[in-house]
Amino acid sequence: MRNFVRSIFTAGLMLMSITILQAQYDVPTNYATVVEALNAITAATEVTEVTINVAEGEILEPVQWTGKPGRPVKITIQGAGAGKTILKGYDDIDVPLPGEDKGHRLLNLYSTTDDGLDLTLRDMTLKNFGFGNTNGGGTINITTAGATVQVSLINVNFENCICRRGAAVQIYYDCKTLIVDNCSFFNCTSFVRGWNGGVILINGANATIKNSTFMSNVNNVMDTRDATDNDYKRGGAITMESDKGNVVATLENNAFVNNITLSDSVNKIHPTISFNSVNEALSFTVTMKDNIAIGNRVSGHDNDVDLYYDAGIEYLTSPLILTSEGNIMNSGLKQVIEIVGSDILYFDVPAETEGVIFNSEFTYTHSAIDFTMDGPLPAVLVDEAGVKYVEYSGDGVTTAIKPAVSSDNRINIYSYDRNLVVDGLLRGEVLEVYTITGSLFIRQKATESNVSLTMPKGLYIVRAGSMARKVFVP
Repeated sequence: MRNFVRSIFTAGLMLMSITILQAQYDVPTNYATVVEALNAITAATEVTEVTINVAEGEILEPVQWTGKPGRPVKITIQGAGAGKTILKGYDDIDVPLPGEDKGHRLLNLYSTTDDGLDLTLRDMTLKNFGFGNTNGGGTINITTAGATVQVSLINVNFENCICRRGAAVQIYYDCKTLIVDNCSFFNCTSFVRGWNGGVILINGANATIKNSTFMSNVNNVMDTRDATDNDYKRGGAITMESDKGNVVATLENNAFVNNITLSDSVNKIHPTISFNSVNEALSFTVTMKDNIAIGNRVSGHDNDVDLYYDAGIEYLTSPLILTSEGNIMNSGLKQVIEIVGSDILYFDVPAETEGVIFNSEFTYTHSAIDFTMDGPLPAVLVDEAGVKYVEYSGDGVTTAIKPAVSSDNRINIYSYDRNLVVDGLLRGEVLEVYTITGSLFIRQKATESNVSLTMPKGLYIVRAGSMARKVFVP
């Protein structure tokens, strides 16, 4: 351990006090594992800011850190690179299976004595952590009320982690904050054993997830107790719940591809991302920007639901504020709208969801998507930090109706109060209106320069002359 001492002197250079504030721990030089170094921090009560430097190589972490530093402390666990420093919970052949009563995580932050903890993990891979039983938070668990905790994950690969709820991270309560930036989640497994909750579970907490890739994760919804799909509708990649508090979340510039649901039913809902309401007094405030979800599906079928909002079986109060822009998905949002007897009715809202382009025809190689491919799947690339990612070049608008703004300034397109207006047309000029999924809605020849159409509320693509433009009809 290397200590850095900050001293306070009088003007006469007399030493008034010495307080050890910072320290550096090296793994495996000073401590064999990261958890051993963390336990040393708990014991070193005078230290308030610590960096744990983790060398290149694989380190087996056989036990979890249970937190409880008992004071505000800022801890950074710094790896040598996401492709160089690998922390493993188990050897590859020993990872728990769904239903198997064993497992452990890396971090378990569940005590009120975690209050004031600011923990950052960066530049490493976390692999083979998790549980096969009813525990939640397979790799990182943050679940106690009354303690303000922030966990930041930067340049981290999660691989082959497993848990019933939150194979990578489970976070509860609105005094908790999760920040995920430039991370990847590959081949992780969530499963049903009485309940489930995806790779990341956010329950009444604050979360920002950006610049990250969720690929080839598995959501096994066949309950390990009776092999039944109970239709819980939890997101296989990200589940948000309003049981423990209000959810405030931002999802930005993330890719969700080839995430698979294991089920015997294609008639039930298996989302990639879900907002699941539990308490009418609590709400979701979610911003989604520039996310893409393609190829997520029930095994053996083309796709399933990428985005799902459950207004609640008991609480039909729609406590969701969703702000979205530039999102691309190939299967529609479903929302609970009515309960009739024992029947729950759903509806799809593709074209009416502003800021989300839904098109069931989108594939990885569709001209509007255009992933860099490696065989039948998007190629897994590695950035300079060692983080895995995928890349695509499309904007979600089909080539045939690409809404490029031309130099044809004579045409003006605008909308108001369920009306779409196209002004400046030439007689006989063709006007076409498409839904945002690419289906032709109206095609007609102009008989005068001004055309006004009464339209359902939604997002449309309008083509007239050499101009094409996206227009939202309020």
